[in-house]
Amino acid sequence: MIKKKILFIYNPQAGKGKIKKILSNIIELLSKNYEVVIYSTKFKQDAEAIVKECLMSQKYEYVLCSGGDGTLHEVINGIMSCCYRPKIGYIPSGTMNDYAYSLKVPRNMLKAARLVLDENLFSCDIGLMNDRYFAYNVSFGLFTEAAYQTSQSLKNTLGRLAYFVEGIKGLSNIKAYHLELVFEDQVISEDFIYGMVANSYSVGGFRGITGKNVLLNDGEFEGIFIKMPRNILDLQNIIKDLLRGKYNSGLVLALPIKNVCIISEESIPWCIDGEFGGEMQTVRIKNCREAITIAAALGAKEYGEINLR
Repeated sequence: MIKKKILFIYNPQAGKGKIKKILSNIIELLSKNYEVVIYSTKFKQDAEAIVKECLMSQKYEYVLCSGGDGTLHEVINGIMSCCYRPKIGYIPSGTMNDYAYSLKVPRNMLKAARLVLDENLFSCDIGLMNDRYFAYNVSFGLFTEAAYQTSQSLKNTLGRLAYFVEGIKGLSNIKAYHLELVFEDQVISEDFIYGMVANSYSVGGFRGITGKNVLLNDGEFEGIFIKMPRNILDLQNIIKDLLRGKYNSGLVLALPIKNVCIISEESIPWCIDGEFGGEMQTVRIKNCREAITIAAALGAKEYGEINLR
């Protein structure tokens, strides 16, 4: 019997390189049902290039990747550019692993790999920002630069604290951007210090920041936009809103988003799935409903069937 193929791409640098210790076990597990073709990434955008090249020449049942959210971001962009869309497997080994948390992918690498064998599949929304797809999050403003300016070595050493070390530098110089948020039925014009469009329960390691009613396949994102605080009291109220996930101060806009055009008076640095996405004045964001199929515990009949640790 001819086995179907899995394209397995891993980032050897993510999460202190812990994938290396268990790599042979993962391959042995997957080889029971599949022919495994394996690649390691050597530089940024390598995963995307590997996916494009391999899918162009051969048929794969799965593209399985191991790394942080940035690695998965590259894999999704590679798949979306091809003529067919294989199923996706994800073995998280990064610092935050926000998307894995939302999908209920186990932190245990072997258990994450087993989701592929068990065919626990979930059809998930992704986003399109201008010409770039994203898995779960795009953002700008305060603390955003911390996601992509923090070095890999600092992430490996300090974990989530590394983002605070980098992000705290921005508090002494809060910058506001005057934006127009253009929706189908309204236009909002305001000064914002931060904005985020997300499809996730967790962003930057913070659980519940997008609210309690998040669905990953409903055709809508969760949008959060923080207005410029006028004083320390405003800043305190913003922090309270974010920690509670309840936005009652009038300083934080929280709204569902299917499609939006964000127009700025100046170029803004954007973060996309935790990586630098470029500087842009106009950004068009679109929800691509159930565009990918991914092996996740959300695909199980009951979440309790799978131990996430």
